[in-house]
Amino acid sequence: MKGMLKAARCVLAAALVWACLVVQTDAQEKGPTAPGDRERRIQKLLADCRQLLTEAHYDDLRKLAEKALELDPAHSKANLFLWIAQDFTAPPPWMAELKKKLERKISFDFVETPLRDVVSFLQQITNATIILDEHAVEKLPNSDVTLKVTDMRLGPALERIVDQVGLGYVLTEQVIFVSSKDQVSDRPRPNEVADVELELRDPESDAKTRLSGYRFHQRELGKFYIFCSDAKGSIVRVSGWDDVLLLVGEGYLTEEERKNILAGQPPPWLSDIRKTLALKISFDFIETPLRDVVHFLQSITNATIILDPKAVKELANPEVTLKVTDMKLGLALDWILSMVDLGYAYADGAIYISSEQRVSKKASLKLHHVTNVSVEVRDGPGAPKTFFGQPFFYVAGGKFSISCGDPHGRHFELQGRSGPVRPDEAERAR
Repeated sequence: MKGMLKAARCVLAAALVWACLVVQTDAQEKGPTAPGDRERRIQKLLADCRQLLTEAHYDDLRKLAEKALELDPAHSKANLFLWIAQDFTAPPPWMAELKKKLERKISFDFVETPLRDVVSFLQQITNATIILDEHAVEKLPNSDVTLKVTDMRLGPALERIVDQVGLGYVLTEQVIFVSSKDQVSDRPRPNEVADVELELRDPESDAKTRLSGYRFHQRELGKFYIFCSDAKGSIVRVSGWDDVLLLVGEGYLTEEERKNILAGQPPPWLSDIRKTLALKISFDFIETPLRDVVHFLQSITNATIILDPKAVKELANPEVTLKVTDMKLGLALDWILSMVDLGYAYADGAIYISSEQRVSKKASLKLHHVTNVSVEVRDGPGAPKTFFGQPFFYVAGGKFSISCGDPHGRHFELQGRSGPVRPDEAERAR
């Protein structure tokens, strides 16, 4: 009997020890290590969010940001990534108008008709801007179309046309672009993401708020974005069109002009160029030499357009086949030059056309010009306040400054710097 009681006491003691260990372990899990584990999970999710932003996978970005917010609903960076994802999964304003044109019913009867003629016919009867990638057409063994439809919507009809010759199409920046299926696939185009430190200053109270976030471009459209947040949950979103490079020969600038440009004040001739590029034009080029295309654009817009003869010679006298109706000169010029693998920049009052490599070597001072600037400030779950900023410049990797205002007279200033800065650029930007 004594032996049984002794054994029972041993079992009871062992149970008490085990219970204490369980309680202690549970307390440790709920104690200091638990928040650390949660923070590590959040940081891992945020690192994955940044990678998804670089890869432009906005649906997946939204899902990961929501997971991070489940762990910490007030986390500023998680809320920042969620706002980015929500912005970029929403359709752009021009998409609705273009889809209306795809709903228009048409009839035709093509018998071994060249694809170029088919596209020209569709443009005439629907007034839609359809751009045909000539590089893709040249690689086709046969680009003739044989198809008859009656009262069919343009969208399905166009799908049958391009599929018949082995091509596809995509809606992009106010046009229907017909090219190879690889070129028009839905795979996202990566963003160039840079870290940004931003300072928001209220000129009236001189209050300053520091935020951090990211700067990037939306695919290949030239849209410029900055998203920043602070620890209190405030989020600032800056958007604008990141214009082509502004090339300035510093030897021709006075000290005052140089300071004005780096402070975001454009030279007078830039305003004239921007007005010219906003002019709407129409044309129909069929295998037209680029020199003749440039001469035509000069004659109808009175713009100074300089075509680099060396770049043209390297491309063996390129030709352009393109038809547009009521398109802004700037956008039309983008499409024209994309077909011949060239680009352009603003240089001393002119539009300078050359290869990307030659453009980058043209002048010593290279500035990015940002136009159509809008700023949204969000504090909490409510609708953001929208302000409008003045056009500004930034040296690649350098600092920028934006003055903003809204219709109610409120205004503030944003100053920041994105990415690594070379010593010479930092010195110039002071």
